[in-house]
Amino acid sequence: MRDLVRYLFILEKKEYVRKNYSLENVKLVLNYLSNPHKKIKNVIHITGTNGKGSTAIYTSSILYSLGYKVGVYTSPHIFDLRERIQINSQPISYSQLKKYLDFVYNSVPKKLFFKLTYFEILTCVMFLYFKDENLDFAVLEVGLGGKLDATNVIPYSVISCITSISLDHTDVLGKTEFKILKDKSAIIKPNSVFVCGIVKEKFKNYLRRLCERLNTKFVYIKKEVCNASLDFENWRTVCKIKENNKNFKFVIPSCSLVQPYNVLLAIKIVEELHKMKLVKNFSYEEIADVIKKIKIPFRMQKLNYKGLDIVVDGSHNPAAIENFVSTIRNSFWKNIVVCFTIMKDKDYKSVVKILARLKDRIKKFIVYKLPLRRCQKISVVYNEAKKYLGNNKVNKFYNISEMLNYLRKNCKKNKIFFVGSFYISSVFKK
Repeated sequence: MRDLVRYLFILEKKEYVRKNYSLENVKLVLNYLSNPHKKIKNVIHITGTNGKGSTAIYTSSILYSLGYKVGVYTSPHIFDLRERIQINSQPISYSQLKKYLDFVYNSVPKKLFFKLTYFEILTCVMFLYFKDENLDFAVLEVGLGGKLDATNVIPYSVISCITSISLDHTDVLGKTEFKILKDKSAIIKPNSVFVCGIVKEKFKNYLRRLCERLNTKFVYIKKEVCNASLDFENWRTVCKIKENNKNFKFVIPSCSLVQPYNVLLAIKIVEELHKMKLVKNFSYEEIADVIKKIKIPFRMQKLNYKGLDIVVDGSHNPAAIENFVSTIRNSFWKNIVVCFTIMKDKDYKSVVKILARLKDRIKKFIVYKLPLRRCQKISVVYNEAKKYLGNNKVNKFYNISEMLNYLRKNCKKNKIFFVGSFYISSVFKK
């Protein structure tokens, strides 16, 4: 095939369209590739409704700072698909991406290759790349769920982690939080370590019993050990940790009440690796020095886009939007502008209803649509928003350039937030 990278871009538009997920195709392909996924050591496997990408980035960054060669696989990307596959914070090069794509294409029957999804192809590329680079650690973020996610073909992980559980992708993972929990918990491997994020007590008990059956160590973080305060003036979150003999502080260069717990999970993962003698001695001051430098894109990120000061947040499901609303409630901002878009497979009704709790602070709620077939219709979201916010506060734009010009002309003195999807990156591409 002449241009596999172009084919990949075409396939990207169909990501998450499939309803019937299976590991059969990706296992067959990996078998043709001599099973590179079985030759990667010290895998750390992370899933969760929210926070899994941030936790993966924090974990890999800490390990890299301690002198290890670390691969990290995340999704979705913001500007460039190469962001998904990184080693020591450097994305895979275009030449390497093309090399491994060619290798996959030329190694398997064409009928089988064209059955693969966008995510499955990239996962095969990642396994080949990570195997060849002889990593010390590979941090893998699950793409969707856990049980039938392409990353879950790995035979073993030294540590698995669930960051959070709430409703999302219910058409695939199940209509209840417990069904989603069961799907995600399928990444937990026997005779390993499992790190649990902030989840409901009944879920924690289920996971603890599952770990007992698997002879896997159960570790969890406690919400009360972290005292986080938002510093909006300096756009940072100051976190004080007090747990057993640990007493230290770290600063996140973003305003978020949820990111501190993702940092805590990353620290807990590194602590467990140290107990397993896979990581050398480290200090919490070293970790704090790393964390203050990590700016994760589109997680309450400040941007100046062509003279327009905005804040971009990829929150797109009810639980994540709850966190966004909580952050705004803890701020001094009044008369904010919310620019909103969302994908069709998301619970837009619940998300809009939660955002409407900020009615007393919202000056304008602007609905727009991204040029993606997955994106929800403007009219559907617009009508839902008017139910809670009224006609005067809700605007709609069918042209993104016109929306941005409107913001420049009418809203420069207001705090402007873009929220609802990570795919809003298409608006701000360099």
